[in-house]
Amino acid sequence: MKPTATMTAADAALMAASRHVPDAEAVTLGALLRRRPAHADRAQVFVARVEPGAPTDVAALRALVPGGVPPLVVAVPDFERCMDLAARAALHARQSRGVAVVLLEHETAELEGMPVEPDLVKPGPLPPDPPLDPLLPALERALRLAAHRAAGAPRLAAHEPDPTPGARAEWLVVSYGSSVAPAAQAVALARDRGVRVGHLQLHTLWPVPEEAIARAGAAARHVVIPERNLGQYADELRRLLPGLMIIPAGTVPGPVSAGLILERLLHTPRCC
Repeated sequence: MKPTATMTAADAALMAASRHVPDAEAVTLGALLRRRPAHADRAQVFVARVEPGAPTDVAALRALVPGGVPPLVVAVPDFERCMDLAARAALHARQSRGVAVVLLEHETAELEGMPVEPDLVKPGPLPPDPPLDPLLPALERALRLAAHRAAGAPRLAAHEPDPTPGARAEWLVVSYGSSVAPAAQAVALARDRGVRVGHLQLHTLWPVPEEAIARAGAAARHVVIPERNLGQYADELRRLLPGLMIIPAGTVPGPVSAGLILERLLHTPRCC
């Protein structure tokens, strides 16, 4: 696929992924979840689009590949980062001979812009495969190799702390995919009203960027997570940030609004 003057984020992501994995596929999320690709000791990349009105089923993506080894899943927030994230996912899939999913919700997939090839630093070599008992069944060997290679997946996130000098941001908004833009709007409006709040954008969903979440949540007491579902990723935050109030701001169907996130920031009862 050659770049045109402008193209959609979905097409640009597929083009970037295909540079590294030529048979990368464009699919709907629903079709991908029904297919459930198996580990095949080769790179498999899927640019998965959430259909209009459908929830973003990130919990199902974690269990996409049979055997308990989650694929690399990156969530695209905007056109500017679609090619970079797709290329990073495809590079890891090629190197690890595993499965990667580039997730675009409907509103993000339709965004248009001028494609720009990402300037990537290629990842270093994976550690050598561990020695395995030759008597292990073939499926068990494949799963152990997949788990070993998946450990090197990129865990991408961006944290914007509250800008108030010396202040503790007691609120944190964690967003991904199409919720990043309305979350940024809500955070700006809340700061204008005196709320001290940080914003963590997750670009990798699986494997979970645990260190980034733990660092961003270290000073917080309340965490708002907007999702285009009924709070699936909120469970991961509860696991990683025990003792904090985790406040979902989910909607199905349709995208999350800045107004809903702001309402959670301004009107959730404070405690602790």
